[in-house]
Amino acid sequence: MKTKLLTTFLLGIATILFAACDKYDDSKLTGRVDDLENRVTELEKLVNDLNTTVQGLSSIVTAMENEDRIQNITPLKEGEAVIGYEITFSKSGTVKILNGEEPSLGVKDEGGILYWTVDGNFLTDGSGNKIPATIAPEFRVENGELQYRVNGGEWQTMPGSANIGLIKEVQDGTESVTFVLSDGTEITIPKVQSFALELDVEGTEIGIMAGQRMTIDYTVISGDANTLVKAISEGGYTVEVNATDATKGYLSITAPAELPDNATILVIAVNGKGEMTGKILSFEKGELTLVENTVTVGKDGGEFTVSIKTNMTYSVQIAR
Repeated sequence: MKTKLLTTFLLGIATILFAACDKYDDSKLTGRVDDLENRVTELEKLVNDLNTTVQGLSSIVTAMENEDRIQNITPLKEGEAVIGYEITFSKSGTVKILNGEEPSLGVKDEGGILYWTVDGNFLTDGSGNKIPATIAPEFRVENGELQYRVNGGEWQTMPGSANIGLIKEVQDGTESVTFVLSDGTEITIPKVQSFALELDVEGTEIGIMAGQRMTIDYTVISGDANTLVKAISEGGYTVEVNATDATKGYLSITAPAELPDNATILVIAVNGKGEMTGKILSFEKGELTLVENTVTVGKDGGEFTVSIKTNMTYSVQIAR
């Protein structure tokens, strides 16, 4: 009887377990798994968009500092919705930015340099240094946290709310494009001018000796048959405009016998529509001072230091 009773008990347990498995509903668990996968997919897209936009914004700041210009800007769409922009610069190539959601990551000026910020506070690297906006941080998600690093350094947890929140609005104007960040910061980049005057000089300051003459070539971009180029000088400098055709020519500049400390020449081009473009040439009086006029060199020669104070480019020639 004991054996029979034990067998009956085991069968009863088996029947109970089977009935319980038959009634179990896993739809809630499946829903939670699907929801988790969707959230992971959305998070991966967020990080990809963040990396794309940060790199694009960093390129925009670099272009602004290099005085680059926007050649073309194209909206990026999903259906009818604008999700971002593709921007082509005249020198820096093409970058892409995507629209942001909430204020968090932005840039702020300090001492004439733009730095990355999070919720208005400066974002720092592993050593506590502020990160210039010309450097694009890299982002990832690790253990549910948004992390960042700079130049392949150590990963750090993103402080603050850490939403994308970069580009709030893009104002595409006639002469420039203004990028409005979610924290209110505005970055304005001029567009490539269809009508422009270009001078064949390096930089904005050039040098000329007293009483000497120099020539500078100029080119008028998108000029017409009625385009005029004129120059206005000061400080005793004289300038003549010599046009070879409607789009090209050269300036003939003569310095005075007594050079002023500083002087400028304004060069202006006006086309038949009345549109105007111009450049400014800046002149600075050159200075070259030897702190010591002579240096004694022994028969064995050697290395010697000669102190020079100057604001000019110079070369050294030693006669043999």
